[in-house]
Amino acid sequence: MNLNLYGWGEAGSESWVMIDLGVTFGGPQEPGIDLIMPDISYIEERRDRLLALVLTHAHEDHIGAVAHLWERLQCPIYATPFTAMLVEAKLREQGLPVTMINRIKTGDSVRIGHFDIQYMAITHSIPESHLLGIKTPAGRIVHTGDWKFDPDPVIGKVSDHKGFARFAEEGEVLAMVCDSTNAMTPGHSGSEREVANNLIDVVKKVKGRAVVTTFASNAARVKAIFEAAAANERQVVLVGRSMHRIVEAARSSGYLAGLPSAVPEEQAGFLPAEHTLILCTGSQGEGRAALGKMAEGNHPHIRLNSSDTVIFSSKVIPGNEKSVFRILNLLSEQGVQVVTEKQAPIHVSGHPCREELVQMYQVIRPKLAIPVHGEPMHMMEHARIAYGVGIAQAIVPHNGMMIELAPNLGTIVDDVPSGRIYIDGRVSELAGNSAADDRRRLNFAGVAYVNLLHKGREIQKLTISSRGVPTQLLIDHGAQFDEAISAVFNADGVLPSEEVLGEKVRQSVRRMYKLLWGKKPLVEVEVTNIEEFAS
Repeated sequence: MNLNLYGWGEAGSESWVMIDLGVTFGGPQEPGIDLIMPDISYIEERRDRLLALVLTHAHEDHIGAVAHLWERLQCPIYATPFTAMLVEAKLREQGLPVTMINRIKTGDSVRIGHFDIQYMAITHSIPESHLLGIKTPAGRIVHTGDWKFDPDPVIGKVSDHKGFARFAEEGEVLAMVCDSTNAMTPGHSGSEREVANNLIDVVKKVKGRAVVTTFASNAARVKAIFEAAAANERQVVLVGRSMHRIVEAARSSGYLAGLPSAVPEEQAGFLPAEHTLILCTGSQGEGRAALGKMAEGNHPHIRLNSSDTVIFSSKVIPGNEKSVFRILNLLSEQGVQVVTEKQAPIHVSGHPCREELVQMYQVIRPKLAIPVHGEPMHMMEHARIAYGVGIAQAIVPHNGMMIELAPNLGTIVDDVPSGRIYIDGRVSELAGNSAADDRRRLNFAGVAYVNLLHKGREIQKLTISSRGVPTQLLIDHGAQFDEAISAVFNADGVLPSEEVLGEKVRQSVRRMYKLLWGKKPLVEVEVTNIEEFAS
């Protein structure tokens, strides 16, 4: 869910450039939430000084919020052609114009206010990923985006090592804002070409249908899977909306030139099993993705059987383990053979491991390291790597931290509002005050309902019911609940307003549940004064 802001000038009259505007996806802690976006209220209040949104590459965690939030920003967008094509499709889906998108060629620079930003090719798991070399009158900054060093990336250009070195040699780099995802992993991330060759061998051993799932955005891997199919005389069947979208964009950009077209999924059942390769979404165990539907046996066109082999050309993203294992178990119950990266070398990461980070620091030699894009443990390890190669200073930031880069390099000057926006169906809400927060609490401890009629201090009728709470509590201890609520009405002093009275009742009921059960459910209270109602 990347969003970075670079500002220039005195507070109150400064100008800003935003780099990337992505999403992340809801998990068990956000029940019912599909997408999570960054809270942009800080820059939205200053949008007259937001000069542009600059995109490093086309992964969802870097571009996924653009179509949802652009109307609140109303700024020009800069991207290279492949990224621009995918962003345009998202904007059109939202009924928004695309005229604000400016296409930039790899290697070119764009002048935006006091910022001169150069797009330099760097390898990653999607075409047209870029390291941004940012020149300002006060000094230079390197913003790496997501990257790795891959001498043979299958698709796209290799990293512009000479360009990186030239940028660092032409002027001292104040800071490098750099990917931390694999900072705890020793060695090198590996090459996509090695994976491509291994996929050919793995598919060759499959007797029936080969079903391959991977990250749809990894166009290099998608091309490698097409190549593995061709090398083994198999036709590719594309299944999954995001897979179709990335293949269409890659073909339009020339990255899949020379590869045969895919067979529509409706025709998959008519192909001989030994000549079929199904390329589908669902590598992270998503229930609504294509592989999830196949594993559950409810895909409209494809039924798996014991002669099929499912190949996971991917890794399990932390947090998705249960979802992936569920799919693996469903497949195994059907007798489907499964191959993962544990059984064969069919996946490499798109992010730099320790050796690559060291190499990058040796080239850029920034005065300040700012690790980003990772969990705190990854960023802390990244900072240790930077210190280990002689970088003078490192700051591990948290969301909202504002760091001065010039003239007082490395000074933390502010902590600005930041947070998360949940996309809940067709509604967006701030995390911390959303229906999803209530759903999470309901999932843990249920809800109790209190309906109370009173006349002054006298309770006329009291009803307590619950959902997701042990019913025996009210059966065995109903008198204690009654006493706790009566105590609220019998307290000394003037009887408070209905709103205050309801809150006191709510608190007393929650305390009673905590005492008797050890958990506090949500408690909804409706208090009605009969005297006021009658009047």
